[in-house]
Amino acid sequence: MMKAETTRFLVEERKVAPEKAEDAMLDLWNCPISQVVNVVKGTYCMLPKQAGAARPAALPKEDTAEVFATYARDADLNKAMDGASMAMINAIQQKKGLSRLDSYALLSMAMDCRIAPHKGGDKEVHCLVPKNLWR
Repeated sequence: MMKAETTRFLVEERKVAPEKAEDAMLDLWNCPISQVVNVVKGTYCMLPKQAGAARPAALPKEDTAEVFATYARDADLNKAMDGASMAMINAIQQKKGLSRLDSYALLSMAMDCRIAPHKGGDKEVHCLVPKNLWR
């Protein structure tokens, strides 16, 4: 439903050709996950208000100089969300010497998880935590 409504918006409001609307949506895709560490999760997707906006940066699959990163893939989006968030809880616990509970508590406030663009097949979820939390 979300994809259909967004492609319809692009066709009607931004005058994107119907056969190119899904590709245009995926180029601008930004889909954060809220409440990722809870049983009930929420997602929302955004497109830039301005037509012709720059493409968002690719989501990292491994740590960078700026962020700790984890990701998971699964045909079931909930399993991908759980896999990526649990991987981050475990990674921060290990890398920063936190207890599991402290890692969970910190990440429930600081972790940024997003659904990667996809046309079909497995869904990918990337979770990011800024390294500057420890500076």
